[in-house]
Amino acid sequence: IGSLYLMVKPDPDAQWPVRKTALELVTSVVVLIVYALLMEPLGFIISTTMAVGTLSWRMGARPRMAFITGLISAVVVFVLFNYGLDLSLPAGLLEVE
Repeated sequence: IGSLYLMVKPDPDAQWPVRKTALELVTSVVVLIVYALLMEPLGFIISTTMAVGTLSWRMGARPRMAFITGLISAVVVFVLFNYGLDLSLPAGLLEVE
């Protein structure tokens, strides 16, 4: 409801992001679009590791820690969805045949 209100009657004194912030926002949107496109071919764990790692790095984390965080997040969510909720996520390149 709040979002709809702001669309109908936006704040007249709103400050648009400066160039660096706008670039980070565009980068985030591009990362999420690429994430969605790579989910099926690469699989959930690989694509999520890359997306979370990239976004964490762009938010200021050191690259190594950002991608470790991405990997841990991807594995935990994959296990929760596949085994806890019994919802299949694409395995992609990690699929065992």
